[in-house]
This record gives sequence, structure tokens and C-alpha cells, in this order.
Amino acid sequence: MPAHYNDENLSEITNKFLKIFTVQPHNYLVDQGDFYKVDLFKLCNEGLVNSCFGNNSDNPYFACVMPPAPCQTVPNLIEIENGKYMAFRLGFNEAIVIIGKTPPEVNYFSYCAFLTSRFSERKNNATKDFPITPLRNKPIKDQTITREVVFSCLGEPLNNLKINTPGTPNGTPGCPFDQPFLIVCTANQNLQQEIYKFALHAGFSSDSLNTIIIPQAIANLGVNDRNTDTFTIINRISSRDEYDAKLYKYLHNPGVNVLRVTANTTKGTAFPIPFLTPRGTGRTEFRYSKPVDDLRTKIIEYYNSDYEAVDITTDIWLDESYIALQQGLNNLGEARDTVYLGTGSFKLPQDAFVVVYGVNHAKTGKCTYSNIVAYGNKYDNGVVSVSNQELENSAFHFSKEPDTGYLYAWRFGFYEDPSYNYTQIPTYNTDELILKNQPNTRKINPDEDIYFGFRAYLEPSTKVGPACNELILDRVLVFLKKKLIHDKQLNE
Repeated sequence: MPAHYNDENLSEITNKFLKIFTVQPHNYLVDQGDFYKVDLFKLCNEGLVNSCFGNNSDNPYFACVMPPAPCQTVPNLIEIENGKYMAFRLGFNEAIVIIGKTPPEVNYFSYCAFLTSRFSERKNNATKDFPITPLRNKPIKDQTITREVVFSCLGEPLNNLKINTPGTPNGTPGCPFDQPFLIVCTANQNLQQEIYKFALHAGFSSDSLNTIIIPQAIANLGVNDRNTDTFTIINRISSRDEYDAKLYKYLHNPGVNVLRVTANTTKGTAFPIPFLTPRGTGRTEFRYSKPVDDLRTKIIEYYNSDYEAVDITTDIWLDESYIALQQGLNNLGEARDTVYLGTGSFKLPQDAFVVVYGVNHAKTGKCTYSNIVAYGNKYDNGVVSVSNQELENSAFHFSKEPDTGYLYAWRFGFYEDPSYNYTQIPTYNTDELILKNQPNTRKINPDEDIYFGFRAYLEPSTKVGPACNELILDRVLVFLKKKLIHDKQLNE
């Protein structure tokens, strides 16, 4: 194997790996997929999906877009290119193989397999006449459809703290960025071992090899039965700098190969259910409880002459994927690398604003990266975001207390404001929507509900998202003009 990979010998090794399959066509068939930069907002605008699935327009995503399996008789879903699909079926005798280099230095990246849709045997129109009040506003299962969107993670993602590369040999600390890797995504241990053997023979380093398990005990595999599941493999990237030249080059040409390998056998041993890393360390952020309460008081006092404050509750937004899978609920692509916190939805008057405040979780060491995202409620479209780097020292605008450096306070609103620590939420009007006759998910109609979502990625010691009960939950204040409140009271 080469002592050091570069673009030239990685390409040479990849070609040698592919040739190994061509000399034994009776044992394996290999089809080429694509590593496609997915724009969920564009797909939603064009009607190919009905939601942006809680994604953030500021962060790029790639997906493995795959052709059907040989002799496949039932359709895949979400056709991206001619004959290639973002949500595809997979047989027990198949593997998706991803070969390339990881992104350049970014806040976070991961490769993750999702179970995207599932056949439902419980179609029951009688439930239309049987109303159910949801538990704490949790979603209710729709029992009138035959295929459910569940978009739930299978196991845990391969993230920048976990992935095997020559820069992170056997999981030891190192540099995971711009490093060669090979990922085998399969339910079949025997097939995985065969592919690993071929990869080593071709010249891949053993430190480059990774597996994403499709657990057969959970997933309904198969390519010739409409009742089987569909899967999606996503590469998520959260960038430090959108103007970084290396990242720009990667996003426009990642140089990643995606293969569908189909073995001419149905035999093999299924992988067991993947181990789930326990969240949490027992170390909490609660030493900052009183400083956060004091910060709230000072924020309210700062705007008190012209505005009245309304507290918006923050709670757990998305359950763990294995809970959602049991319930058949759409989990919007949840993955265990982060926590998902969110507010209830509300209409924000155009002359009002929001102050989001709390503990900077990256500063306290409870995560490596965090963000705040403003969403439209109708399409779950995250139109703007702010990361922990931007939040650094932002609370000093309101407080100069000793612990203020571990806190943050940031404003959002629909109007323009050149002042610091403020993000404008992009808007469109109804006339613009009618003119285009399609949604514009990159903006929000100010007459519709919005909400805020919060993520905290990768607690360093566990390499998964932190435990929610060890965090001080991010908080939200809506500031309404006192004249607006007075006029409303008079009208009532």
C-alpha cells in the first residue's frame, strides 16, 4: 500500500479495485451511482418532496444517488437524474461502496444511512372519525396511508471524530479532513469482508476502511417487493467558512465514487444491531443557570421602554430515530451526532424581533459545534443560521458579569438592521408566490408561522451528541412593540 495517498494514486487504487470485480462477473455486478449535491430546497420548490425536512440552507449536503439493482422490479423513489434515485431499495446481497476523500477542514461532517420510507400495513380509514389529542403536541401517526416517510437514522453516523482514515488511524485522534476513505454500506457481513479484502488487495490502507450497517433486524430489505423499505445515504457538512477556497473546490467537485455492488448469492451472515454510544458524561452546564436567568432580566430591561417580552418554550424537537421507527413517524433525518431542540411555532409581527439567548455549548465543552436556525413551519425550511463562532462574546452587549463569556444573545427579525448580533430572516410576499406558482423555500412568508431549532454536535469524549438533560436549553424571547399590544387590547 502507498505510504501516502494523493489524488493520483487514490484514483489508481480505485481503478484497480474496480477491475477486481470485472474479472469475476459471475460473482458480482457493479453499477455506478453518483455523489450528488442535494438541494432539498430546490427539490421542494419543484414538488419532488413536500418538505425541507428541517434542513438548513446554509449547510451543503451530498447524497448517494443510485440506479436500480439488477433485475429490480419495483420502483425506487425521488428520481434525481435519469434512472438514478435518492431513495433506493437494497437487497441483502448488496452493498453501496463510497470511495473518495473527506471534506477539507470544516466544523463537522458525517456519512449516514437513513431508512426513508416504509410500507404500512395499518391503513385504516376509521381513524378519521376517531380524534386523538397528541401527548404534549407530539405528532400523531397517520393511519390512512400505505407508505410512510420516516427518514430515520440506522445506528450512528460516521462523523469526523469516528471515521477511519490514515489521518485518524484506528480511531485515534488526528486529522480527519482531506483524507482518503472507503465506506461499505450493507446488511451482509460476508459481503463486507469480501469488499474489504478486495480493497486491501487494490492498495487501500486498512485505516481507510469503514462500514455503515443496515441492520436486517430493523430494515425490510429487497428489490422485488413493494412492501420493502427505501434508503438514503447522506453526507452532511457544516462549514467554518463559506468562502474557503478548498471547501468551494470540494463542493463543486468532491471526487467521490459511489458503486452498487450486487453479489450473485443470497447467502451471508447478517450484522447485529449496531451499538449505540450512550449520550452524556454526567457533567452539566447548570453552574450557568443563574447567569442565564440574569441575562434574561438584562435583555428585557434593555428593551423595556418600547417593547414587551414574551417567553417561548424550548423543548426536545426530534426523538431518537429508533423511537420514530417504532411509531412510523417522520423524524426529518435525525441523527445521534447532535441534539435537536426547538420552540413552538408562532407568527412574528414584522416590526417585532426575537432574542435567542443561553449557554454557548461549544464554549463549555459540551459540543464541538452548535447552531441556531430559523425555520418556516409550513415546509420545515431553515432559511438562516448562526453558529457558535458567531455567538462568541455576543452576550456582552447586555451583560458584563464574569460568566458572560460563556453565554450568548442574538437577535432575529424580518426587517433590515445593520447593527451587530442581528440576522435578518429573508421573506417573500404572497404576490411573488402566486407569480411563480410554486413555493419559495429559501424565504419565509411573514404571515406564516416560524420556529427556531437548536443543535449541539459531538461531545468530544463520547463522539455523539450531548445528553439534553446535561444542557441548559437555549431560550427565546419575542419582543412586541408596546403600541401594538395596546392597540390589540383596545380592539378586544
